[in-house]
Amino acid sequence: MRIGVCFGGAASIALMAPLARASDPILVVPASMLQSVVHAGRSEGRALSGVELRVDAGASMRFAVAGDPTEAAGSFGASLGYEWPNGVSLDARYDDLGAARTDLAATPLQAASAGLRYAAPFIVMPFGEVRCGTAFDTTGAFFAAALALGVDVPFTRYLSAEVTVRDWLVPDQVALRSIATFEVGFTVRFAK
Repeated sequence: MRIGVCFGGAASIALMAPLARASDPILVVPASMLQSVVHAGRSEGRALSGVELRVDAGASMRFAVAGDPTEAAGSFGASLGYEWPNGVSLDARYDDLGAARTDLAATPLQAASAGLRYAAPFIVMPFGEVRCGTAFDTTGAFFAAALALGVDVPFTRYLSAEVTVRDWLVPDQVALRSIATFEVGFTVRFAK
């Protein structure tokens, strides 16, 4: 005995009928049910668009360059932005990267930046992000840019958790500094 499964309505049954024997049961899954499962992250499981507040914390690592050793530290950040229904969002973000830019800096590097993110509309939503802005410490202010990859896991329409790996690039007079962060955080959405 074979069991046929088709997704859709009458048209799917008509297409599948020649493949089935009269004694075979056919299970029909409506297309609307499939859509709500596949797009739960964007249509059913979370707000379609609106303001979002994101807070995360984790670890950072400054990679060795120009005679400075590798340094590991804690990091945290917060952002406020707006997400559109297509998964694109813009935000303003503050980060305390934890690691100092050089061994001469007395304070950890901090960054203020603007970012553009795209989250793919799946149940667990992978995303990519680009950022640019200013990084600063006690020795001065510098241009900073970052690339990030991560996964956003919605709990409700308004709350989700995310894991992000972000690499900050900060040039100075000596070298291009790379400070990578691994952070876990939460996003609260204020839907329209």
